[in-house]
Amino acid sequence: MTDRPSLSVVIPAYNAASTIGQTLAAVKRQSLASRVAEIIVVNNASTDATGAIAEQHGVTVLREERRGPSAARNRGLAGAKGDIVCHVDADAVPTRHWLAELVKPFAEADVLLVGGKTISFPPTTPAQRYTARCGRSEPESFIERPIFPFIPSQNIAFRREPAVAAGGWNEDMITAEDVEFCHRLLQRYPAMRMVFAPSALVMHHDRSTDDELRNQAWMYGQGAAWMYRHHPETVRWDGAKTRAVINVLIRRGLTPLWELCKKAVGAGSHDDLEFATYHRLWTWWWWRGFYQLYQSGEFRPRP
Repeated sequence: MTDRPSLSVVIPAYNAASTIGQTLAAVKRQSLASRVAEIIVVNNASTDATGAIAEQHGVTVLREERRGPSAARNRGLAGAKGDIVCHVDADAVPTRHWLAELVKPFAEADVLLVGGKTISFPPTTPAQRYTARCGRSEPESFIERPIFPFIPSQNIAFRREPAVAAGGWNEDMITAEDVEFCHRLLQRYPAMRMVFAPSALVMHHDRSTDDELRNQAWMYGQGAAWMYRHHPETVRWDGAKTRAVINVLIRRGLTPLWELCKKAVGAGSHDDLEFATYHRLWTWWWWRGFYQLYQSGEFRPRP
């Protein structure tokens, strides 16, 4: 690899007609555009105008009929020519220097994966306010966590050849594929590392409705359970964890009542009450999804 590796930007997209144009315009305006070998949009069997809009922007458009983020990313990985593959989601908007900052750490030969910082667009609904306050898309905490550290796939870059050699993305997974991908690469290349690039900034459109938030929590819980089932060498479920979950459910279940009482006597705020209410919603559906997959071994839609 040269000192100035070439770059492929791969954007998986499913029914993203309302956002893909803004995403592509921002990618094409990157300050490091001269090193971009190609911009690839993988149209993941969309039923709207996603593909047509992408073609109007003059980028490479590939179509992947198998639905799912892993299948779309693998299609992009197979078509990519760059030494470094960079992902951004089709509902996200990177800032002008995103790419330059995201690939800067690859100057060090032992860097395998890099994650940028993702922040929410200004929220307009309670569900969005909850997600923005949680900072759930920010990779700082995920990269440093002791079990299954990872970089969220909506703002990630990695060396193409090691990713191809490791088999790419796991197409059996419909969620948490980024957790599994990072875990597998770091196991295969233990001398290499992943790093956080805080100036590689992307703005992201969060789920806007309560139902979308429930679905997201359910799927994230399922993804975590899949990792527990398939990587017992890293972590095992036991009675202590079950008791801890029960305590969390009780505590978060009661917190909205506590915040309501505080608000009634003038010691609480509407924002804290709203956050506690949505934290209870998220926690409940996350753990329902977790136990569903952990017991059945299958990804299933939320009931």
